[in-house]
Amino acid sequence: MAHKYDEVDIMIRSLLWAIAFLSFSAVLKADPMSDAQAHAETFKDAFIGRNAEAVLELYAPDATVIWPGNGEEAHGKEEIKNLIIRAMQSLPPDSQYVIRHLRAVPIGDDYSVTVGRWEHSFTGDDGTQQVTEVRTMEIIRKREGKTYYVFDHASIGVPHAVPANEVLEASPN
Repeated sequence: MAHKYDEVDIMIRSLLWAIAFLSFSAVLKADPMSDAQAHAETFKDAFIGRNAEAVLELYAPDATVIWPGNGEEAHGKEEIKNLIIRAMQSLPPDSQYVIRHLRAVPIGDDYSVTVGRWEHSFTGDDGTQQVTEVRTMEIIRKREGKTYYVFDHASIGVPHAVPANEVLEASPN
């Protein structure tokens, strides 16, 4: 016959094991910001290294990509691969990317939305140093320890338009 204290001891031990298990499980599941940062850094390194296969591996099979430029949209691995190859072919040789800001917001157990600002620097055709700001917004999914783009959108900031009255005042007529 079990003693009352033995039952309490078993309950306390069971509770401690449950707490330990849940704590360990939480440690194993990385936070969305760490996942997003690692994913972005992997993309940046593979893209600058012109490793199309490594970049492609970062996308889910049914991913959608919308990048700056007319016609730079793709859906599915085959279209995304072609887009990546074209983008790498047009990339200036001395291109560098710096991730200036990245934020990740979880939107479900396996999904996060990321918003970022990157800086792309390179030497222009005229020999001058160029810097453009790239704004990003992605949905990433984590499955079996690996993170994938589900939706990848990037845009390039354009200079503010000159007000019409300033253009008229500057004209020689």
